[in-house]
Amino acid sequence: MPLLGSAAMLLSFDIEADAIDEHDRWHTHEHLPERLSIPGFRRGTRWIAKGGRSRYMVLYEVESLATLASEAYLARLNQPTPWTTRMMPHYRGMNRGLCTVVGSFGLGQGGAAALIRFTPEASQSAALVRWLLEEALPAVPQMPGLGSACLLQGAQMAAMTNEQRIRGADRGIDSAIIVTGYDSHAVAAYADALCAASGLPARGAGELSCASYVSGYSLASAEIGVNAEPPSTPMDLTATAVRALMLYSLAEFQSGHATTIRVTAEGGSFSIADDGRGHPIDKTVEGTSYLKFIYTHFDYPFESGRSAPVQLQGIGMSLVNALCSELALTVRKPDETLQLKFRHGQLCASHRTAVPSAQTGITVSAKLTPQLTANGADTQQLEEWLLGVAVCHPSLKLFFNGRQLQSS
Repeated sequence: MPLLGSAAMLLSFDIEADAIDEHDRWHTHEHLPERLSIPGFRRGTRWIAKGGRSRYMVLYEVESLATLASEAYLARLNQPTPWTTRMMPHYRGMNRGLCTVVGSFGLGQGGAAALIRFTPEASQSAALVRWLLEEALPAVPQMPGLGSACLLQGAQMAAMTNEQRIRGADRGIDSAIIVTGYDSHAVAAYADALCAASGLPARGAGELSCASYVSGYSLASAEIGVNAEPPSTPMDLTATAVRALMLYSLAEFQSGHATTIRVTAEGGSFSIADDGRGHPIDKTVEGTSYLKFIYTHFDYPFESGRSAPVQLQGIGMSLVNALCSELALTVRKPDETLQLKFRHGQLCASHRTAVPSAQTGITVSAKLTPQLTANGADTQQLEEWLLGVAVCHPSLKLFFNGRQLQSS
């Protein structure tokens, strides 16, 4: 917290009373080191409940969802050690979620934690997630007694493996919030406030459960010599560009003006299209075309009278455009269409036609400068990020390379 990856595996379970001591020895001395030696596993933490059901919460922070479906991980699950085989039958009430990290706020990890599990009402899910990410959770690190918070959402089903067959079928996890801090009373009070009638329930969160925990044991992969070196893979600029430009289309959806976003990516080429309102065509900023401004200007308006939100929106677009050898923008309005073409970040052509469009919105098609795309695009990680967007916004029709991404 901030979590050490874009995905996490969250477990909540009980252990038979007469097996607790052995479980903690096994989990500390064999199981956590074994799991953290798997490529992509970053940190594992065992928490102990202060009362009530589900004595244990375990959180594994992993590089991506692909880690939790990797051959290396599944091989461990299907070939449990003798000690693991002996411990599995003592598990009770296993809930296990393979989750996307939707948001993570604050630094470090406190010794006290609260786990809030819930299932959002489909029609209110987008608004609930927006409230958590923009208002409720970002405030946590500044609150007395608190330190960090994260929002997790179940993103894929866990495969049936030999370990699960021994202990019995796991139940899944829909959505979860984990709050940690240095004052257990403050952590519990904040969790209670979130679960109060005016908090999560008022925003469509159902099937609420809340439990308080203290830290039992934690281990990071770097401590056992795994993943100690920073990754040598260069930044995937194609995925980064798509994520930056997606924010505009996503804002159109969140404000109720778009229903569908289509994304493509292959090598250094990509496109984003939506059915929103489309950029303003006739608007100007300081005597310059609004569209030229937001796709080519970088300066932040510290001393001018320029509207900060306009410039902030354009910073990502301008930066992406500057990294592209070519970029084409099409703005579709009910009664006309505007096409702009840029080369190496500079406007080189503009064509406006009075042709009605059956569907409004924008399409951005671009190709990164060849020197920046020697390693191509990691479409799998980009698809995982887009799947996280789909999970957060169940009513959004989101397509990637021609295939609709489902939220469940």
